Amino acid sequence: MLNKKWSDKMKNKSLHQFIEDMNKAVLVLINILSVLFLGAVDYTTGMEYSFSIIYLVPISFSSWYIGRKAGFTIAILSALIWFFTDLISGHFYSSTINLVWNSLIRLVLFLIIANLIYYFKDQIIKNHHKELILQKEKVVIDTFQKLTRMMVNNITLQNAEIIKWVNIKKEKNENVPDVLLKSSRVIGESLQVLSEVSFVSPYIANAEPNVDTYLELLEKKLSKVHSDLFPAGQ
Repeated sequence: MLNKKWSDKMKNKSLHQFIEDMNKAVLVLINILSVLFLGAVDYTTGMEYSFSIIYLVPISFSSWYIGRKAGFTIAILSALIWFFTDLISGHFYSSTINLVWNSLIRLVLFLIIANLIYYFKDQIIKNHHKELILQKEKVVIDTFQKLTRMMVNNITLQNAEIIKWVNIKKEKNENVPDVLLKSSRVIGESLQVLSEVSFVSPYIANAEPNVDTYLELLEKKLSKVHSDLFPAGQ
């Protein structure tokens, strides 16, 4: 029964996802053991075979699935293992400086690879998050535009009734409060601004439309409409 549950769980996961979900300490241990195993194989085979590329596997694995620090740790461990393997395998160097130099070059190479792998994954994640944000903003913007259309249509009808009433009063030479006239104009111009901001302005500016762009532009234009018709102190 337990084996069946484990099998079903594995079927629903890719190998990548399975590794991502593993405990980080276990992954570190696996990579350390891998490097030690490579060191043992390197020592056993002697100088006839080079395992430099193979060391990059646990280094890259650590940087990708665990993090930059883990990648650097495995890179340093790999360089040390290689150094001691060279030292005890009887590989002849005309000078100890050559052994140290070769080891430093390998260490730098390993550290660069570890950093590049981590940076590559980090950029993929950032781009993925950016795409998700853009998708969410698109949904918000589309919803905002639909609501705007509904609001404009509804308020326009109501404002038309007010203007009709005002015109009837004027035809009868009856006084109409100035504040009512100005308020009606504010409503009309605000609706125009709302439509413009929702469907035109952000695109004319050749900028990527987003929620902040809409709200900032809308607030600025509505504030100007109100201040033009109702100056401070009135």
